[in-house]
Amino acid sequence: MKVKKMNIAVYGAGNQDLYINQLQLPEKYGGKPPYGGSRMAIDFARAGHDVYLAEPDKNILSNNQWKIVEDSGVTVTSDDSKAAQNTEIAVLFTPFGKKTFDIVKKILYQLPEEGIIANTCTVSPLVLYYVLEKELRKDRKDIGIASLHPAAVPGTPQHGHYVIGGRSSNDMDIASKEQIQKCVELAKSCGKDAYVVPADVSSTVAD
Repeated sequence: MKVKKMNIAVYGAGNQDLYINQLQLPEKYGGKPPYGGSRMAIDFARAGHDVYLAEPDKNILSNNQWKIVEDSGVTVTSDDSKAAQNTEIAVLFTPFGKKTFDIVKKILYQLPEEGIIANTCTVSPLVLYYVLEKELRKDRKDIGIASLHPAAVPGTPQHGHYVIGGRSSNDMDIASKEQIQKCVELAKSCGKDAYVVPADVSSTVAD
């Protein structure tokens, strides 16, 4: 498959202590660390895309895990705004709650024209839209809100597809067809299946 190179930013490397020591993913489900957002960034880079991984906490991965990330071609930064510049799709692998909303408000005006903000599992795309509704209706009408929900922990063999939020069941568009298709192309470029479902049920279906 010929890949059209994109500029991608992933926000959040994923809590490796949670995945490895608490959930015991290597023993129970297989795969190799690092898991989570860092693995998504690795997959995107290996598929031929230009990828930033924004993570302020260097201790969330071991030195060896960071080496795996950087050896794949991912650029690591602690600067959220820097990662957003020139980014076509900003993927949020971030904690639940206020921190995620702080990040999206910070990067919203840094994203280029027709940029996309894509949630994973920590917030639904409609909640994300309503948090940014004032800005999206006034200043950044070009920005699309979508999903790139992995539906399994990235890095495990069970992660074979992404659930992508499309037009909502009440016919509300929070991303254009072109923006949704770009998310589909990104998923497929990594060898994953892509399932487009209404944005308002994407989180429920994926979980």
